[in-house]
Amino acid sequence: MNKLIPVALTAALIGAFTMPLAQQKSSKVGYVSTQALLQAHPQGKAALDIATQRDKDLKDITAKLTPLQTKIGAGNATAAERDQYNILAKSYQSTAQRYQDKYNKAIQPISTDIDAAISKTAKAGGYTVLFSKEVGASTGLIVYGDADADLTQDAVKNLKK
Repeated sequence: MNKLIPVALTAALIGAFTMPLAQQKSSKVGYVSTQALLQAHPQGKAALDIATQRDKDLKDITAKLTPLQTKIGAGNATAAERDQYNILAKSYQSTAQRYQDKYNKAIQPISTDIDAAISKTAKAGGYTVLFSKEVGASTGLIVYGDADADLTQDAVKNLKK
């Protein structure tokens, strides 16, 4: 009799934890390329152009900063080089902020449109979760995605409606 109590208790616990799982609706998961949606958006090129110009301008400043940073790190920099480094570092920060503000202003309405297209696509297909292909790939969150789960083209169609 005492041996039946642990068995009965285990069965009750298993039942308590598995019953809710059996009652849950199934999930349908897919993914979209947010980069492709950005490129497909009518104002997407303008936002991408801002990012491209930002990268170019910051690369130019970085090319000047790096050798000075090396000299400062080695303790071989003159006072004039340290001053130049400080000026360039402030220039880098202000340039990055200026481009970030410009990009944010350009991307806000685009993001709203893309989010609406993704939502419409997910609802139309009965999907409960859609992942960003780029984020999933870069973080390792998604290690495999069947091509049938790629809803990018459907979302692009909804974006253009």
